[in-house]
Amino acid sequence: MLIKNARIHPGDRQAPFIGWVRTEGERIVELGEGECGEEGLDASGLDLTPGFIDAHSHNDYFVGREDSPYFFEPFVRQGITSFITGNCGSSAAGYFESSAYSHLIGGGLFSIEGRDQSHLPSFIERVTDRMPLNIAMLAGHSTLRITLNGKGSESLSDAQLEQMVKKADQLMGEGAAGVSLGLMYEPSQYAPKEELLALAKVVKEHNKVLSVHARAFSKVSTSYPLTKTRPHNLLALQEMVDLAVETGVKLQYSHMIFVGRQSWNTVEESLKLIEEANLSGADMMFDMYSLDFGASIITVVLPGWYLSSPPEERKKTLAKIRLFLEVHIARKTLGFDFEDILVTNTHGLATELEGKTVQELANLWRMKPLDAYLQVIERTEERAAVLMYKYQNEEIIERLRNHPLALYMSDAWMEKEGVQNFACYYSLPKFLKLALDNDTDFEDALHKMTSGVADRYQMKDRGRIKEGHYADLVLLDLSRLNYKENREEYPTGIEWVMNNGKVVLEQGKLSDDFASSGKFIRV
Repeated sequence: MLIKNARIHPGDRQAPFIGWVRTEGERIVELGEGECGEEGLDASGLDLTPGFIDAHSHNDYFVGREDSPYFFEPFVRQGITSFITGNCGSSAAGYFESSAYSHLIGGGLFSIEGRDQSHLPSFIERVTDRMPLNIAMLAGHSTLRITLNGKGSESLSDAQLEQMVKKADQLMGEGAAGVSLGLMYEPSQYAPKEELLALAKVVKEHNKVLSVHARAFSKVSTSYPLTKTRPHNLLALQEMVDLAVETGVKLQYSHMIFVGRQSWNTVEESLKLIEEANLSGADMMFDMYSLDFGASIITVVLPGWYLSSPPEERKKTLAKIRLFLEVHIARKTLGFDFEDILVTNTHGLATELEGKTVQELANLWRMKPLDAYLQVIERTEERAAVLMYKYQNEEIIERLRNHPLALYMSDAWMEKEGVQNFACYYSLPKFLKLALDNDTDFEDALHKMTSGVADRYQMKDRGRIKEGHYADLVLLDLSRLNYKENREEYPTGIEWVMNNGKVVLEQGKLSDDFASSGKFIRV
């Protein structure tokens, strides 16, 4: 196929030029400047970019399914062709086989629906030709720990830790892009320093990436004692800085956010910690949202001691008093409240709660917000998905998105029911629109969602418009590029998308090739 007369953006911060691109099969075979008189797709007035790469995703849980196109359609409509998946400690494949705990994989947000996906090569073979878009996948620490030892809070034995490290080593040898930690979630949150060091060292040996969801992103959290005077998000970041410096691992700090107004004054110190780590020889970057909220699970703000307690212990008076005091102090000191937690999906267990904040439910039920929060948890069997607001504001987004160590992502996934995460619809195009509207470097913004991600995760032949690279391409009408905030609507200006040499979206219509155009990207 020939695409001619487009304004071509190579993706690696080079200046754009008017030219043409020829594809053959899955690859770009020719690239040239100037006009082309041959027959082909005339892209005059349009901008051609590499397919966007979402630097932080969980869409590994939705490949290989009969209904996969449903989960990927909103993403291709915002120009995304590839994802880094398996984040926050949770990966959908590659774990200890014949585990009695495999049904716990996904942490309540996701499910492997009873499939045996323990053997990564078999999983890759099964999903081949059943993937709408491309994924690379990290090996999830929580997934490994769950299938080794359940959600127990106790430390692993020396033998179990050795098993985990060997399994992580095996998975990276089979093509996993690295390892991810989810230190705010069970059971990853129970891992001591020795466990994290062991995993970081094996990732370093493979020269791959350790992606980390830190223990805290707010000034006060339930992950640290309230007696700690330093903001908890800085304590959590410092822990990861120390890990990066000590081991030399390539560390990707997941979704740099500042939950609650009281943490917003820690932005500069956070950036300084990462900058100084790199100056001392570490290799540390971060990824970020373009929105002021993020998706999570209803239990994310509960302290570890409460989550690990059996139901009968939670009901005891002393436990209730301790929980009330910790949550009350946290709310007042971090500038985040129950009005900022929106219930989006109850998995059919309590659909009447969806679309309401915890505060609204408390008003409706005439009870204290904490009691309403715990009731939502109980009624949804700890599974409810939520959107959590006050993660950042416009000024913070501007500061972070222009930082040289930033990569762009959505951290979004589609649900079968309930209120959708609006980031599914416009997260990455919003970054480009912000660059245009604020007169900042468009090529730099594009790099942070194309070649920058590909280079970070060693996605060979992706992220650039270059001869020999995969033909993952997007045609944009920048004069029409726009989105609607907090709406389940597709962005405008995404005119055409090609994935692995197949046209998958054209003038608003998905092609028959869409459902099977994707590949598993071995790293």
